Amino acid sequence: RPCGILWAPPERRAGLHPPAISWGLDQDWTTEFDWLGTRDPSAWLAAPAALDYLEEVGVEAVLAWNHGLVWRAARRLAERWGVDFDTPAEMVGPMATLALPAPLGGTPEDAARLRDALLFEEGIEAQVHARDGRLWTRLAAQIYNDLDDFDRLGEAVARRAGGA
Repeated sequence: RPCGILWAPPERRAGLHPPAISWGLDQDWTTEFDWLGTRDPSAWLAAPAALDYLEEVGVEAVLAWNHGLVWRAARRLAERWGVDFDTPAEMVGPMATLALPAPLGGTPEDAARLRDALLFEEGIEAQVHARDGRLWTRLAAQIYNDLDDFDRLGEAVARRAGGA
């Protein structure tokens, strides 16, 4: 979950309100921002169990899993999409950047269109951006991912690029 810090000079605070109004409206500036509407504490509540799991599995094992998975996925998707992936393994951590098939376009608008289609039509959250007249995606692996997750992305992108 993201977080941030909001600072404003005292003379500007009266006109600032959180986007989700809760019990503190018009009490004072810090009270108003203290508990925002439907705050979800699940990440904080889950953190101790996640740390226990990390300790049980081992940090090195998690790092090795993430690296191995993204490395296999990048090579597999590059072959499926007919694009180059020549980044050396030692330069890949838990993420790799991969070109998308040329028929998908190369503009920021094309990137936004593909990103939205993947999310809203396929249920796939993927980072897609345009650079040098080409679309690219960032593959990111985590302990809860497996190769099937990347295969779903591969199939969805191939369909949109006109391949099987």
